[in-house]
Amino acid sequence: MINRIKKIEPKKIVIAFLVIYFTLFSLTVSLKHLSMQTALFDFSLEAQVIRKTAEGNLFASGVEVPNYLGDHFSPLPVVLSAVVYKVIPSDFTILLLQPLLVVIGLWYFYKLCIYYKLKPHIAILFTVLMGFVPGIQCAVIFDYHPIMYAFPILLAAIYYDKKGKLLLSLGLFFLACLVKEDVGLFVAGYGILQILEKRKIGILLTILGIGIAYASMFYIIPGIRGEESDSLMRYSQFGTNGVEIVKNIVLKPLDTISYLLTLRNLGYLLILFTPFLFIPLIKYKEFIFLFLPSYAVNIFSSFQNQTDGKHYYDILITIALGYMLILGWKKLENSIKLKDKFKTIAKLSIILLIVILPFWKLYPDMNRILGNNFSEYFEIGRIIDRNFRKSDIIGVSNYAGAHLSKFDNVYIVYPDWTPNIKVTYDYILLYKPEIPGNFLEDNALKFQEYNIAYNSDKFILLRKVGY
Repeated sequence: MINRIKKIEPKKIVIAFLVIYFTLFSLTVSLKHLSMQTALFDFSLEAQVIRKTAEGNLFASGVEVPNYLGDHFSPLPVVLSAVVYKVIPSDFTILLLQPLLVVIGLWYFYKLCIYYKLKPHIAILFTVLMGFVPGIQCAVIFDYHPIMYAFPILLAAIYYDKKGKLLLSLGLFFLACLVKEDVGLFVAGYGILQILEKRKIGILLTILGIGIAYASMFYIIPGIRGEESDSLMRYSQFGTNGVEIVKNIVLKPLDTISYLLTLRNLGYLLILFTPFLFIPLIKYKEFIFLFLPSYAVNIFSSFQNQTDGKHYYDILITIALGYMLILGWKKLENSIKLKDKFKTIAKLSIILLIVILPFWKLYPDMNRILGNNFSEYFEIGRIIDRNFRKSDIIGVSNYAGAHLSKFDNVYIVYPDWTPNIKVTYDYILLYKPEIPGNFLEDNALKFQEYNIAYNSDKFILLRKVGY
């Protein structure tokens, strides 16, 4: 049996893994949606933009800002997703894009392993490991976010750069900068690494990355939004604008170090590096120019989701760490001629991590959704079909809102994450398991102009009097 496995072409093993991976995570994200585990923030918010763009209303939003580019500079993912959605218009189409993007990225990660002449079984182990590290596992399960496009595009760009296909690589790096405003920092960091290797393409990449990142963060997003990006508020403890924030972080090193050396922040480093056996630390240049910029975006934010290792915020960091893992392992092989005992321990550790890592996010999420009869999904579907018109102004609780992406005017009423938006709702749909038991009583004055149109164990629908 073992001999037969050894005779299988490594590429075929990787392809088989990718098929299984896509099937497993596609099933997981679909069941999450059927089990009321997706939300208005971020799934329905993103899905609404994709739907409207597919209908010809480019980048139109409404949940948070009128134009999505005033929230995130993500023109490429919106357009590409809209093209797919136009062909297969369904929420599940959008959900399944993330596993597909990850599978494509993992394939290019495997090709990078082979390019650097890692032994086939090591390349396979690293590819499987990469699929289950928190930064990827959690991102692919979490609703939907355009940053996922960066995973395959950046890995493909690096691969084709190494293969000498510079125009293709440069084009992919440019496209990556159109995925989200901070991807340019990664591209610029990669460019600086090429400059250090005396490669002219590095100058182009550095200018490209910094230029698009700077323009999008400080001109395009604020210009469309009509005010500073709300993301900057997450760094308000360091200043009131981008320049002041960076200045205070750099010029007040004692305060910065004190901020970084908290148990939570040190724990975040462990979440990032432990799955890679700390091997990426060997590559100090890549650590400085690839890892640190994206790490800084997360670690200096007051928004705790960016450092809990359970959302999509670690995609760029994980790409950097995966690339550094390959380079670090190759350096170990070349420099100390890894002894058999060390190799065995490393391989066993990776296998153990592959077994353990799904307990971080995948297994808990599967445990919550398996055995669900999806009655709530069908119930909310009936409520929507029997009551709402596309033009209705609808207030929702977060998880109820995940199922209203086909409506144009949907706003969150619980939690109160958009206090600046003032509208009069035609309907208010609340999912009872996510709201406090006294929510209606505490907001009686706000809801006094509404009648109860539907009430069950799980949902309550309020309709404006006279509507």
